[in-house]
Amino acid sequence: MRQLLLSLILTTSVCGCGGGKTVETVPVSGLITMNGEPLVNAAVMFQLNSETESTAPTSVGITDDDGKYTLKLSISNTSGAVVGEHRVRVTMDDYEEDEEDDGDSEATESIPAKYNVDTELVFTVPEGGSDQANFDLQSE
Repeated sequence: MRQLLLSLILTTSVCGCGGGKTVETVPVSGLITMNGEPLVNAAVMFQLNSETESTAPTSVGITDDDGKYTLKLSISNTSGAVVGEHRVRVTMDDYEEDEEDDGDSEATESIPAKYNVDTELVFTVPEGGSDQANFDLQSE
């Protein structure tokens, strides 16, 4: 999961790291569940949903044992997210051992594509931040 999260961060935030521009953020946290149960160790990514703000950094978080997460900017260790409407992606790689005896593992995504690749999740980060960026995902 960490490799997928890193590649998502790098591909979505490379544009936002130039120029030394200071980005103002507000605190954002929430709860991710799947069918009402906490989703543990899921990567949560908020990307500003505006073509004019395409250089804004992505914010990311990892859910804990209770499904709770807190966002940080992907380009620094700064807490929070940029104010505005964000597309939200939730992903989790599940590794399965290859049935052959070569020790290779293959990652499969256990979360439906409508929550990551082709996300339908949207959250508007208000000026004061939010601790209610909650999503109850449904398995297909």
